[in-house]
Amino acid sequence: MSGTVILFDIESTSNNFIRKVVDELITISQSTFLLRPTGVQPLSNSLQIYELTKSWPRWVSRPWVVAGRSSKESGDVLYKGPFIEDCRGKGYNEQVNGLLREFDWAIFSYFTTFQSDVCSFITSDITLTELPIFKALKDGACDLHQFDSNPIECLRTATFYDYDVEGLFPYEAAKLRGEQSPLLLCSIALQSKDLYHKWNHEKDECEESVWFQQPIEQLETVDEFVTDYMGYKFKHCLFRVNAVTPYLDIWGEASYDHSIAEATLSADTDFSALKKYLENKCSFEINRELDQICTWSYGQVYGGGADEHHAIFRSCDSDITQQIWEMVGEEQISRF
Repeated sequence: MSGTVILFDIESTSNNFIRKVVDELITISQSTFLLRPTGVQPLSNSLQIYELTKSWPRWVSRPWVVAGRSSKESGDVLYKGPFIEDCRGKGYNEQVNGLLREFDWAIFSYFTTFQSDVCSFITSDITLTELPIFKALKDGACDLHQFDSNPIECLRTATFYDYDVEGLFPYEAAKLRGEQSPLLLCSIALQSKDLYHKWNHEKDECEESVWFQQPIEQLETVDEFVTDYMGYKFKHCLFRVNAVTPYLDIWGEASYDHSIAEATLSADTDFSALKKYLENKCSFEINRELDQICTWSYGQVYGGGADEHHAIFRSCDSDITQQIWEMVGEEQISRF
């Protein structure tokens, strides 16, 4: 079944944005429903949702769906699920295809990362994507994708676990595609140099040299620059990954405060655009802004618990993201 997906971040929009989206869709629809595993509730306005689920829509990883019919008779609602909490396996496709068999549009959220609250608006009616409420988002605040029969393959961001092999999947995928060697971005806090001296438990003292000195000497330096964020200075080093072992050694410290790896970037990265992107940031983020800087990017984000993190990968080309997704296998988390 073909259709269109619009993805937008809940937290980056105003508090009333989703309510306004739902109200506008209700206005143009013959019937609208709140779907939950506990049952179906017809809707005439978004305020009814708050009465039924007080946390809506901010409590994102919960099984709620708002769905509507633009022209079909209201009739009985046969949809019984799935109600996904993440995008492992076939869950996303089964939910999207199941909803579009019965409704003209639907909107729902699902787990992406602990830093991102993302909603999917799906529709089989392309004209709905031209609603004023969505047009207001189109300058960089959302992703719009069209799909034929496999919705998840059109999504360009993926999160997954890659403990003990941090950095490996994007490197191997680029190699398989015959790309030039990717780039490793490292950031060092200049006011916290002591942070980078590991404690030697055998000698019961700090090591003399910083832990990353040897691995970075084995990589080709292609650029260095310093940024100042609210008085905190960071030295950013961009290396060509011309040797895989030191590259993986650097990413292997991702769980620790002394980690310096920020991102792995495609070889075609625009250096000047990257510098501008980092000027007013204290940390690197994998997001849609990077589409103007490089073809693909990879990094790590906090995963919710001590030393817990997960990988995030984004590409301008959904086929590249799909390649990573398939390589990751059972360690998939989410796609958006």
